[in-house]
Amino acid sequence: MAYLGRVKPTETTSSVLRSTYTGNGSTTTYALPGPVANETSIIATINGVTQQDAAYSTDGTNIIFAAAPALGDAIELRTLSAVAMSYAPSAGSVVTEGKVFPDNSLILGSPAKLVRELSPEAIEGLKASAANYVAKKNLFKQHLVELPQD
Repeated sequence: MAYLGRVKPTETTSSVLRSTYTGNGSTTTYALPGPVANETSIIATINGVTQQDAAYSTDGTNIIFAAAPALGDAIELRTLSAVAMSYAPSAGSVVTEGKVFPDNSLILGSPAKLVRELSPEAIEGLKASAANYVAKKNLFKQHLVELPQD
């Protein structure tokens, strides 16, 4: 279902993405088929043998093996995700069905496009701004006076 930018969406996705490579004896970094938070979200096999987490690290979008797989090694990478994702669309943004953005993203447009990922400081700033907006709304509401009907 398309989203019209009125409520901050939070969705839970669960997926397994797969990609394969052939080792060349010198490359240690390979693109992952999907973003991950850490090594525990990756299943890496070389020639069908599952690699231990200590055999590689990740920067979130790539896997970096401690040692390069040998020439001709069959490398299979699977990423697992089952996380809640949230993003902040601007007013009037239309997120089309099936579109997924990185967690903590600012998106805008129709169709929605990623503007930037938000830092923890930016997120806290947005929360503070929203809280201030609500506080002012409540203050103004307390001082409303009904005008007489003529």
